Amino acid sequence: MNDLTKNTLKYVSDHKKGLTDDGCIIESSRDDKNVIKLIRGSKQIYLGSRYNVQRDIDNVMSKLQNINSQTLIIVFGLGTGEHIKSILHSLKFQNKILIIEPCAEVIKKFLKLNYSKYILQDKRIYLIYFQEDIKFLISNFINEINVYNLSIIIFPNYDRVFIRQYRKFVKCLKEIRNSVIVNLSTALKLSQRFFSSLVKNISYIPQSIAVNKLKKIYRDMPAIVVSSGPSLEKNMDQLKELQKYFIIISGLRNLKALIEIGVTPDFLCVIDSMEINYSFIKNYLNLNIPLLIYENSNSKVIENYKGPKILYVSNKQFCKLLGYDVDLLYQGGSVAHTCTSLAAYMGCNPIIFIGQDLAYTNDKLHADNTSNSSFNDISIKEGINKDYIWTENVHGNKVKTSEVFNSFRTRLEDFIKFHKDTEFVNSTEGGANIKGTKVLDLKTSGRIYKKSEKNREIVRDIVNDKNNRFDSEKIKKEVIENKKNLEDILKYIEKFKTDIDNLNLYYNGNRSVNINRIMSRLDKFDNFIKKNCDEFFLVNDLLNPVVLTVMSDKKFILLESDKEETKGKKIAAKYKILYDDIIKEINTALPMIEKSIKKF
Repeated sequence: MNDLTKNTLKYVSDHKKGLTDDGCIIESSRDDKNVIKLIRGSKQIYLGSRYNVQRDIDNVMSKLQNINSQTLIIVFGLGTGEHIKSILHSLKFQNKILIIEPCAEVIKKFLKLNYSKYILQDKRIYLIYFQEDIKFLISNFINEINVYNLSIIIFPNYDRVFIRQYRKFVKCLKEIRNSVIVNLSTALKLSQRFFSSLVKNISYIPQSIAVNKLKKIYRDMPAIVVSSGPSLEKNMDQLKELQKYFIIISGLRNLKALIEIGVTPDFLCVIDSMEINYSFIKNYLNLNIPLLIYENSNSKVIENYKGPKILYVSNKQFCKLLGYDVDLLYQGGSVAHTCTSLAAYMGCNPIIFIGQDLAYTNDKLHADNTSNSSFNDISIKEGINKDYIWTENVHGNKVKTSEVFNSFRTRLEDFIKFHKDTEFVNSTEGGANIKGTKVLDLKTSGRIYKKSEKNREIVRDIVNDKNNRFDSEKIKKEVIENKKNLEDILKYIEKFKTDIDNLNLYYNGNRSVNINRIMSRLDKFDNFIKKNCDEFFLVNDLLNPVVLTVMSDKKFILLESDKEETKGKKIAAKYKILYDDIIKEINTALPMIEKSIKKF
């Protein structure tokens, strides 16, 4: 039994039946199987068929006919577990089966059945009781490899009996899936750029300080997070009079507009590696505003910006290279998430949003005064009108948004949910409604939350203290050691070339090849690739997309209907591509790392 199931059983055993909880009993159906009868006030409702449970089971099994070895099976509704018993009996693969049950009393009754132990002890089974953190729990199961490979089963009557929970389950599932797809798409499209930025940044990172030095330095000081949504123009003028009293945090896109109206942000943030970020700051490289960066931020910005730089990490393994345990900050896909995370990390309270539209307010992508001339306004409007969805705006009406903006919004709402002690205020003059925020215009929120003038010297002293910077020599030494490790890994992987070639020969008719020996050796290769070994962390941005693409490619997934020869050919083809691509990426990385070492 896994820990998640154990925790569910512990929670259920401690759960005291309340007045509003459903009661339930187990009965025998007409076809002599167990079925749950739910007692809800004066009503009696069956979870599944009272007469023909086998038909319910057959319907469930029909939805699993085309699954493969990597399919994640999600079942909404435990019932008496008769359908789960059949799934386990018929399933040939070691697929994970996530069961979500919205009624604690159903779980208690299920535990009294003699086969419940057999089901729960199976390593493939994960049982979750539907609670407030259901989205977080489900998100631990859906990843880049299985996001397009889910089998969702709703046990009969659960969607009608537990309407609220079912709707939330579907909503969570959609949000998680969209979030993973966005991450996967980003990783596949930008992996080369991420790696290039990382390697180029290494020699300049010693000029920065760790974000750890800023933890809680502005406890209970109000902050304004400035985003570049279409509504920002309505708030810009008020920022000038508020800047004395609020910590102002902004992305680079707004910098020119802020400077022109006489507003100097307290912090700037740059998160992605896109070249456009440099165009936003190239005329302001000598500013003395602390710039928040992470290891994959645009390298041109980090190399050329003369002001103080503050480093957080997105991958804790990078700390091994730094020789210092730098803290993570929340990344939700946009610079606004990181700005918000920095504000919370420094202890700011409340955190006020402006320009955080997360929608196409007035059919615009950004505020006019933050737009870049390289953007074509006509093509943007065509894109907006071609591909959009509707969501609720701050006034309770409807506004156009996109799947990506919607994903950003839900991630921001998740962040807010996990920071219950911080007050969040949405002073954006339009755009999507952000749950968990109080909606106030900036004039009102500025008046309510204004405190004494902020102390700029605190941060200035921290960022100017050279003792707070990273040790350049230690980092250089670590990079040289990592380069050597990569060269050793290259030699290790190249040992498997003959095995991969022989595997192809065997499944193309050469039976003189010792297949057992080859499979044993390739198991080692497989484990070596799958595990996130320390030596790989420097080239993870290059290798992860390679591994993810191959592992999730349907043409390599083993099916129940595959003959032994077909399975073998799939395995051989998978290893061949993995081997070729990994060798290619490491050979690409090594000269770039060597060039970075020379820059120290």
